[in-house]
Amino acid sequence: MNNSNFNDDHDLVAFLKQNQPIAPPPSPNLQAVIMEQVINIPIAKSSILPKIGIKKIGLVGAVIVTALSLIVFNQTRSMQTAFNEAENLTIEKSLLSNWQIADEEFTSSYSVLSNSNYE
Repeated sequence: MNNSNFNDDHDLVAFLKQNQPIAPPPSPNLQAVIMEQVINIPIAKSSILPKIGIKKIGLVGAVIVTALSLIVFNQTRSMQTAFNEAENLTIEKSLLSNWQIADEEFTSSYSVLSNSNYE
């Protein structure tokens, strides 16, 4: 902080101390007057929400959202898994041949490993 800012602040503090405002004296019944005014304020009540209940509205909304999401999920899922019979057979043959190749490789490597351990 440079010296000129400190002097400006010091002058301001001195001015405020010298010209301190005097607060008005508090009213002895101020709290009672405020509370009376608060009590007399009319409160607007909704006629629909208390009868139905906010929890019930939220529950109905959640059920609707869940039902719609399940419908959309089921519609898109059925489109994704719609294979014809030829595709199913091709996939099945591919899986079986890959499984047999993997089984043969495992058997040959296992036999090589097991024979080398005992020689």
